[in-house]
Amino acid sequence: MITNLVLLNTFSPNMLGRRETAINWQPVTLNYLARLLESTSGSHTSHISQNAICRILWDKVISVSPWLKEELLIRASKAPYFVSTTDTIIQIQYVGPTIENNDVSLPKGGQLHFWEMVPMIKMSSFQDKEGTTYSTYEL
Repeated sequence: MITNLVLLNTFSPNMLGRRETAINWQPVTLNYLARLLESTSGSHTSHISQNAICRILWDKVISVSPWLKEELLIRASKAPYFVSTTDTIIQIQYVGPTIENNDVSLPKGGQLHFWEMVPMIKMSSFQDKEGTTYSTYEL
């Protein structure tokens, strides 16, 4: 069950809150993101900083899930975010030519890639005879 769906378009180590954190990155699809939004009735927290990415992403999401409500529109936000192990995090990565803030579609050659970021919980650690530390994590 998803407790909080978080959408990002950038990632910074600052988001880890200076905690030792391992993150598993998994490529996902637009349909997967749409299903997540459907499962939360569209409820999400956006930390996508660009208006154009929000508009373009929302158009793509409703093209595969047209029943999502317009009031659940993905909005731009520059509010700080710190990773929580209870969040479901999707990073939307734009790859392509410069995108202008008032663009309503991807420029020629532009693409959106989707990644699910899964923070892992440190379960244990140990050192070998040489002093190298190893840690085990759980998803």
